[in-house]
Amino acid sequence: MRFSPSRTAIRRTRWSGTRPGWCATATSAGSDSPRSSTRSGWAAAPVELGEHRQARWRTDPGVAGFPSVVGDLGTHAFHLLRYVTGLEATRVSAELDTLVPGRRVFDNATVRLTLSNGAPATLWASMAATGNEHGLRIRVFGDTASIEWRHEDPQHLTVRDLDGGTTILAQGMRTLSEDAGRLTRPGLGHPEGFLEAFANFYRDLADELRARRDGGPTTVRDLSFPTGRDGLIGVQFVEATAASHAADSAWVVPAFAHDKVGI
Repeated sequence: MRFSPSRTAIRRTRWSGTRPGWCATATSAGSDSPRSSTRSGWAAAPVELGEHRQARWRTDPGVAGFPSVVGDLGTHAFHLLRYVTGLEATRVSAELDTLVPGRRVFDNATVRLTLSNGAPATLWASMAATGNEHGLRIRVFGDTASIEWRHEDPQHLTVRDLDGGTTILAQGMRTLSEDAGRLTRPGLGHPEGFLEAFANFYRDLADELRARRDGGPTTVRDLSFPTGRDGLIGVQFVEATAASHAADSAWVVPAFAHDKVGI
């Protein structure tokens, strides 16, 4: 993330004292939706029948797997939810659909989750959201405020309080936390590119490797790079959604929920 609303920075907002009653939503598609989501309209038509090379393998169940949309798009929203809230899912209930006639994989997913503090969460992932771009976004609702971040407007984090007031936190603001400032290069009003987000990962990984080599602690308090364990959790999330769908959207406890080792 270029603005990178890190867990430490976000938890300094007024709603940080979370209760089991708050909820999070993540969406991955392309229209306004109260959930954590990643929504895209790139495959709203049967593009795999043409010359679209990516579409061929991404809609091939032998390559992408039947729950293609979850592994392709849904894991982005899932990890965004984990990173921002600092919570894990303890169970999932998924409904997978194929919206484009003749398609051999699922291209739309609606997933309900229960988080480790008891809060409910909703994830929507779709590659068939007609007319939409990437659409990755997250909304988290607390007991005193809510936040919203959108991939298509990554420089801004919207905070809405209980009385209806709205505050826009912008990349480069002097009032942001040290953790957020560390991941920002240009000043206020100057957008960063998508590739710079990966540079943050590489730098933190280099800091971690250097610290381990020298036998000292890392200098960064909130390392942002994903680990192999994050990748494993993503795969287990895909497996859990597929199992839930096969069981008529029954609640399924993902494999990582049994692992008590922290990330």
